[in-house]
Amino acid sequence: MQSNTSINTSNLKKNYDAVRQILHEGELFAVGGCVRDTLLGDTPKDWDYTTNLTPDEMEPLIRTAGRRVYETGRRFGTLGFKVEVDGEYELVEVTTYRTEYYDGKTRKPEVVWAKSLKDDLSRRDFTINAIAYDGEKIIDPFGGRLDLYAGLIKSVGLPKDRILEDALRILRAARFAARYDFSIDPNFIGKARQLADRIFDVSVERWVQELDKLLTSKHTLKGLESLYEMGVFQRILPEIISVPNLLLKTPDVDDVWKDLLYNVHVPAQIKEPLRTRKHINAGICARFKFSNDRCDVILDKQKKKE
Repeated sequence: MQSNTSINTSNLKKNYDAVRQILHEGELFAVGGCVRDTLLGDTPKDWDYTTNLTPDEMEPLIRTAGRRVYETGRRFGTLGFKVEVDGEYELVEVTTYRTEYYDGKTRKPEVVWAKSLKDDLSRRDFTINAIAYDGEKIIDPFGGRLDLYAGLIKSVGLPKDRILEDALRILRAARFAARYDFSIDPNFIGKARQLADRIFDVSVERWVQELDKLLTSKHTLKGLESLYEMGVFQRILPEIISVPNLLLKTPDVDDVWKDLLYNVHVPAQIKEPLRTRKHINAGICARFKFSNDRCDVILDKQKKKE
């Protein structure tokens, strides 16, 4: 990682200023991944902002600037629009400060507008994702920069609370470990291990979204080992009895799934392992609700491997 004094925030600053020209009222902060990636010395891929303005207050400002409003996330307080930076147009999403109330019966929270940036940041999963930028300086109420420099994935607040709110955060922690070669806070690992069964409260579609990113990260093995240590790998893929050392040879996620699922356990006494492995993997494909194309790739792989 680059040192704190050598971080180049010019791209973040340019993007912020372009958004500020359009949303020239209210408070505005860049948040989440674009700040995290900038501090890591990477080029952000997504641009997220938060504000005290409501969607109804943002929309006329955006339209007055002659920009199309993308309203897909409006019910969650999010509007999207494009800004011009160095002759290129980039999509940004701006969300009203919010907190999330979980009733303990469903993973889906009730979204409530928050009053301040700190309230908004306090609802986020990990400290490295709870850092903001106001166009001039970094705002970091939970010590996310220190965790970035330490290579540590640590929850905002108590790990138990964050996992009980949404157990997908266990998969997200492993995915960030795989992406950045970071370690996961031992307190989070311990609580995740205790609450690993909560992963079954999360839809398999959301599992797959996170696993696809994990499996195509630079440090896939780190992520898979983290999932195993937290007790989740064994629950979602019990057919694989130990973590395989996958060598990422292709960016094609379907091919990586092929290689992973080739490692399902087939008892040694089975005389026709090909057919048994294909049968096991057909069940996994159905359970994970994979597309027909992905299933075809995975099941055909067995012939090539044998």
